[in-house]
Amino acid sequence: MSGSIRPRFTELLAQLGKRSFLRFFAASLFGLAFDIALASILHHVFGVSLIASAAVSLPAAAVLMYFGHEFWTFRSAASALSLSRLAGTLASALAALLVRSGVLYTTTELVGLGERYATLQLIAATGVSFVLNYLLVRQIIGRRHRRVTFFFRPLSPE
Repeated sequence: MSGSIRPRFTELLAQLGKRSFLRFFAASLFGLAFDIALASILHHVFGVSLIASAAVSLPAAAVLMYFGHEFWTFRSAASALSLSRLAGTLASALAALLVRSGVLYTTTELVGLGERYATLQLIAATGVSFVLNYLLVRQIIGRRHRRVTFFFRPLSPE
């Protein structure tokens, strides 16, 4: 019985590896670790507020991760350095930063946790901003694969 389960499990893992969200997750793991580590160091070692720490660490990680997403996560024959996609990725990071800052403000001020559980708050806020960033970056980098049309769809698939 286990002989039939193992190949199916291996096939399932191979299929999951083809999914862009899982590649995004894998490529972003380093970026997230960098992001949280930098924010934590800025906060705990240098005394920078959580929101200011996140304001520095998220864009720094976004620049780093643009290259991973452009050339691996959403790779294609059209993968190339693009200042417009890099700018879009940074804009998406800023949108994620707004969401992250909102979560941090909510947990520190409105919920009343203050500086207690700062790292846990940062991880939770990072998780929320991660999902938003995935959705936005997927659209930004995915633009290289399709023509922009305003009123009509292209007649032939691209």
